[in-house]
Amino acid sequence: MITVLTTLLVTSRLSAAAEREADRGKSEKIHGMLSQMAGSFQTSPRLKEMYLEERLVQTREVYGDFVRARRLPARKAEQFYRLIAEDWFVVPDQNTRSASAKRRGGSPAISPFHRKLRQLLGDDGVRAYNHYLRTVSERVALSQFREQLRIRKIAMSEAEAQALLQIMWEERGRTGPMEFDPRGLGDAVEQYRHVLQGTNLERYCKQQADLNRRILRRVEGKLDPEVYDALGKFQQRHLEAQRVGLGVMRDRLRAKQSVNGGASGRAAINR
Repeated sequence: MITVLTTLLVTSRLSAAAEREADRGKSEKIHGMLSQMAGSFQTSPRLKEMYLEERLVQTREVYGDFVRARRLPARKAEQFYRLIAEDWFVVPDQNTRSASAKRRGGSPAISPFHRKLRQLLGDDGVRAYNHYLRTVSERVALSQFREQLRIRKIAMSEAEAQALLQIMWEERGRTGPMEFDPRGLGDAVEQYRHVLQGTNLERYCKQQADLNRRILRRVEGKLDPEVYDALGKFQQRHLEAQRVGLGVMRDRLRAKQSVNGGASGRAAINR
């Protein structure tokens, strides 16, 4: 199921383009690219398969520590990676959400994804997975950063990567509640609806920019100068990509509210 992490993952694939276009003041081009990508997976199975392979590569990197800590056998580990990667493409429609919102008795429904996850990992494994999710947004950001470094043939040692990851976690922990939490915790629809209201998106971008500055200050001297310079640029374009991606969603939400005569934010997001 698409979660709050979706925007972070999709827009990170456009980060290099965002950097180029933002430098020329052409964010509207990124707006168009995001709009086009939003529906591309449903119309092109080949494109979906291509991105699934990319998702598998990133999933192995992001969740590798979890798999090693749980000591999953190779076959079960591959099933886990594929479950995570494939679930990213599942977008339930409004009727599915409404029907599965509650089970009999009013308790929360168990999604097909979580049912499969429990079958694969067991109750203890699911609890460990939910705890691990608290570290995922930083792991995804590091994975995307290292991918950009590889493209540019800039070397980053494992010690540097772990030091950066630790500082990212620590600074996130020192940050108060944010207008938008990309860690995939809680109800994704509610979090999207919140950040798309009023000026919450602008406040979120300001909060994230401050967090980025604190991280950058702390890693100075701990990273190779070339890696450090690349990190500053990555932070800027990554936040710009998020800003544009969430802005697209906000524009669409407002347009649907206008067309539907003020339909609720939840209904508009679910469409």
